Amino acid sequence: MNVREAYKILRDKGIKITPQRQALLELFADEKSYTAREIAEKLRRYYPGFSYDTVYRNLKLYCRCGILTETMAPDGVARFSLNTGQHRHYFTCLACGEKVALESCPIEENKFNLPGKVGTITYHRIELFGKCAACEEGKK
Repeated sequence: MNVREAYKILRDKGIKITPQRQALLELFADEKSYTAREIAEKLRRYYPGFSYDTVYRNLKLYCRCGILTETMAPDGVARFSLNTGQHRHYFTCLACGEKVALESCPIEENKFNLPGKVGTITYHRIELFGKCAACEEGKK
């Protein structure tokens, strides 16, 4: 999904696209992931009245519409990114928010040794977090 497709989804659902909602969506054009707090800080430069609560409510709205996905980082803070609509797993850099898609799905390649008591898997999510190579080397 891209930002243009997201606007279409909002229009089709009858959701008003305010300048603030538009600015929030535009942040995701770089395909990185962000926390609600990071987004609120970025948007307050242009919309001083844009509160953390408003950002969070709109992020949740975009998740319900299928525009964004939410992942929980190890520190318990939710990170949001554009929903690609593909079955993918990602590494997310906790320092810069960079997302890197894994080349394959370890579940589909049967790289996990699951006990015999496990029945049919109908859904899975694998989330990897850490520092990207550029952040580890101090290049970002």
